[in-house]
This record gives sequence, C-alpha cells and structure tokens, in this order.
Amino acid sequence: MESDNRTNVFQIKIFDDIDNDELVSNWRRIEKAYDYFPQSRYGWCAPWWKTFGGKRVLHVITAIDQNKKIVGIAPCCIERAFGCKLLRSFPIHFGDFYTFIVENESYYEDIVNVVIEYMKSFSGWNAVKLDQVNQEDRIHGLLINMRFGKKEMTQIITARFENNSINEFISKLSKNTRKKIKNKKKRLNNDYILTVHEYDNYKGYLEIFHDLRMIYKKRWSRDMREMQYQCRNKALNNCFGQKKVIIFVLKANDKIIAFLIGFLHKLTFYAWKISHDPDFNQYSPGFLMIYYTMQTLMAKNIFRMNFMGGGHEHDKVWAKDGFITMNYFMLFSDGSLRGKFLRNYFLQWRDILTHFYYRISHTKPFYEKLRFLTFSTQVWNMKSLAPLKDFVEKKVILRIRQFGWRTSVIQGLKSVIRPIYQNDTDLIFICPKRPEIPKESYREVQLLTLEKLEERKTAWGLLRIDEQRLRNFLNQGCMGFLIEKGEQLAGYAFIQTSGTYPFGKNGQFIVPDKVAVFKNQFVFPAFRGQRLTFQLNAARSSSIPTEKVPIVFVLPENKYAIRSLKKRGFFATLKVVRSIWFKRHTKQRIYVIKENDLNQVMIGGFEPDKNRRTDLRQNG
Repeated sequence: MESDNRTNVFQIKIFDDIDNDELVSNWRRIEKAYDYFPQSRYGWCAPWWKTFGGKRVLHVITAIDQNKKIVGIAPCCIERAFGCKLLRSFPIHFGDFYTFIVENESYYEDIVNVVIEYMKSFSGWNAVKLDQVNQEDRIHGLLINMRFGKKEMTQIITARFENNSINEFISKLSKNTRKKIKNKKKRLNNDYILTVHEYDNYKGYLEIFHDLRMIYKKRWSRDMREMQYQCRNKALNNCFGQKKVIIFVLKANDKIIAFLIGFLHKLTFYAWKISHDPDFNQYSPGFLMIYYTMQTLMAKNIFRMNFMGGGHEHDKVWAKDGFITMNYFMLFSDGSLRGKFLRNYFLQWRDILTHFYYRISHTKPFYEKLRFLTFSTQVWNMKSLAPLKDFVEKKVILRIRQFGWRTSVIQGLKSVIRPIYQNDTDLIFICPKRPEIPKESYREVQLLTLEKLEERKTAWGLLRIDEQRLRNFLNQGCMGFLIEKGEQLAGYAFIQTSGTYPFGKNGQFIVPDKVAVFKNQFVFPAFRGQRLTFQLNAARSSSIPTEKVPIVFVLPENKYAIRSLKKRGFFATLKVVRSIWFKRHTKQRIYVIKENDLNQVMIGGFEPDKNRRTDLRQNG
C-alpha cells in the first residue's frame, strides 16, 4: 500500500512493506551517501521489524521531491495502546538514537517539517511518539518548534581524549579512578596472562558468540530469548559488512573475561554492550575493558568514546573532560479524549505506575514485602502459614509472571463475578505436519509413570495437591514425561489420546481418535530459561503415532505459549467461547479460524449436554 499527500514542494509517500524495493534502495543510498549512524540504517531496522513487528502496522513515512525521488525517511509504525492508536518510531528497545534519514542538506528543514506535518495530521492515529531523540540531533529543535512535548529518557555520556596518550588521559581523571586502574591492572597481570583482542568481521564474532552469550547469562543470571539473538546477529552482520562495528575482548589465560561491542562512526566509538564474567569480579574486568578499549582506540586515532544510553555513574568517571547530553521521547497528540489520555499517560501517569510496578515486581521474594500478611521471613516460613505462602507464590506471583499485571488483574476481577457470570475463551492450535526430531533434542526427558511417581515423590518434595494431580492424570490413561535436575523435579508434561479432556472451568472435549491433546506442561520457576519446555515438547511430539495430530488448548492471553507454539509449526484453527450463568446454564460458541480437514472431527468432540447450547460460527 502506498499513499500520497502533497505538501508544498515535497510529497509524502507511505510504505507498509519493509522489503519494498524502492524503499530499500533509497534508504541504503541515502544512509551511505550521508554516513548515517548504524542504528538508523536499513540493515539495523529491518531485522528488528521482521522479528518484533508483531501486530504493529508498518508505516514508514517518506518525503519525495518533484522527480518522485525519495529524499527523506522516518521509520514508524502504528500500534494499539489502551484502545488508542499510536504512531511511534522504531526499532523499539533496539537502538539508542533515533533520527530521520534525509538526503538534501539544502532543504533539510523543509523535508523534516513536511514529515512532521504529516505526523500531526493524525490520519489513523491519536498520538505520535518518537523515542530516543537526542538534544543535539537536528530534528529535536524542529520537533520543539512544532510544539511537540518531550520527556527525559536517558543521559548520553561521552569521554573525550583528543591529542592525549593513554597516560595523559588517565592523569586527568580522579585520584580514586587512577588508583583503581593501577591496582586492578597490577593484580590481574600478576595472576594471569592478559591479552586484548578485537574482532571486526562477522566470522570472528560467530567464533566467540557462544562465549559471549555464556558470560551474559552468568552475569545476569538469565539469558535473552533466541529470537533476540537472531535479530541482533542479523543486524550486526549488516554492520560488520559496512565496517561499522567492532568487538573488543579481554582474555585471561585465553579465557574471555569481558567484552565490549560498539560502533565506529565519525571518529567516535559508541559503546553499545559490555559485560564480564562475574567469577572475576575482584579484578573489575568490565572497568578494565573500558580502559584497554580506550588505549586501543587512541592507537587508531579515535579520540571519543560515547557510552550511549544509560547515563550510569560508573561511566561518568571516564568523562571528566567530556560532556553529557540528553535523549528524550517526543510526543504530540490530537485533541480527542483518546489523544489527551495518551499524552497524560506518557508524560505524567506512566512514571507513577512504573514506580509502583517496580517496587512490587522486583521484590525477591515477593511475599516478603506483603507487610499486611507478615513482618518477617521467619514468621512467613512458619508451617501454619504454608498454605497461604503456597497460594501467594503459585496463584499470584506465577500468574503475574506468565500473563503480566494487566491480564492478571482482569482475571482477578472476573473471578469475583464468577458465581454469577463467566465468559471463557480457548484457542485450539494444531500441527498437522511434524518434522522428525532427533532423540538428542530431548535426551533429558524420562517417562513419568505411577511407579516413578511413587518412588521419587519424597525426593522431589511434592506437595500433596501436586502429587494427587499427577496421579490423577496417570490414572486417566495420560502419557507423562518429566525432566529431573539433580534430585529435583524440574518439569513435566502430558498427552491425552482418549477419554474426556476438561478445559476451562467446566468445558469438556471428547478426544477423537485422530488427535492427541498436549496438556498440563509445567516447568518449575527455578529451572526456566534452560530450554526444558523445548525438550518436553519434542518428546511429546515424537511419542505420538504419525496418524494422530497434536492439538493444544491455549488461553488467548498466554502470549508466551502462543509464540512458542507458532515457532514449532502450530497454528490456531478453532476458537471456543463459553458463557456461563449461575454455574449452570452454558452457551458454547465455536468459531472456525482456519479451514482444514480436522475441524469437523474436533467439533464433534464438543458434545452438548442438557444445560449446554453449542453454536458453530464460521471464520470468527
């Protein structure tokens, strides 16, 4: 889809396809000719959109001249926020600076103003939000002139060491910083053979990628999602091809103990990602990584180091003679009620809600802050409070982690009116084509049997209610799978191939011969992030006969499960909506999302009883 809107000399042309040949060729032409920052280039923005665009609608705004040539580009998309539509910049949380890509310097302000005027036309959105606009960027002043509101996001710290040797630069730092550099260097060099390496090509990066990932995981006790790494690697590959990225690595006895990924742009090094091995904390390897990076940069006649977003105090120690700028998000809304709501939310209310959210969600463990329930951990751990503790951990904390605050609150409100009325929705995902899965993919998975449960229940420390739940599944003829880590039960999952499968609060599905229901998969919180879910699903998929099709009932709000299923080849085919009054009178509606041969077989499994009325609706 492309649309035109004439404004003065230039026109506006919209692109909703990130791979459009005209858009791609002109974007790359302008970024190269005017040497734009790597995070503004097509090779950086496109991988993010293809990976995380999701339900957002691409809306790249371009300005074209009288010869129909693209002379300006503003990467934007439209997303829903609180029932309103928001035009916002992208990539989101994948870049530290945002700007417009403009070709014609003589008409720079005219081109930018045309783009801004189009944004303020509100042609299908209620507000405009541009993140990470630096105060030194030329579009910042033009947005202010157009009466955009702004709010601080992060400080940008730059260390400057022009015409200095490393020793001259260090001599200008504080006494404590100089002393720390000297002591940490001496201690590390006494204990290890220290070397600094740099990588300026994608092949070299891939050789150390696993080590860098393990350092990040060890440093933060968590790992990023696979799709995040895939997006990052595609973007970095494009930057390596343009000679815009370099990675510095600090090794002790050939073991990587710290790394720094950054961009080279106009004689400035931009430090993007830095991390270190926490086993070497006593040597401050991250601190020394910056020191050795600066030393290497000076040898390359690069005399500035920009620490990008964050504004951390530990970065400011390097910038005594440097300077600090500010990144803002810029906002403009229409005069409608929705527009005013978005403006107040982003400029005022969001900070208040975020402060409250972090005070609650970042409490570890959460229940220690519930002062109205307990005054100390010792009291909370009393045996008499075990049921209450178990309820808070499993019904409150885990639900919030899985569904988020908003959905959890809505679910809680629904539970209040449940005795009178409830409305439940389930999506049914199927996977007719299953690829062969090697056994190595699920080598840790074991069969869960009644004998195994009886033998290991004490060692696993299962609560009676959990033990009874597993026992009931097995007594119903379900096939169970488990993963043990040490002496602990790390996760389990089941398959049901016959009988009646209960779903929702009181739904019943008679399992047809042609399907196998994947049900009740659970990985304990302490073992999440170790790809155990993948192993359990691989084992389940490999264990069912080829003539049976695996199906899964999923709540629409369970975004993590839906995303995981789609990655494994599942797709939604039916939607079941159940309205229940006074826990007795049920109206059940079945919507066909995608036509396939299995639909009628599955629909036959939803047998109505005397109090249940079932309607079938196509393409709901």
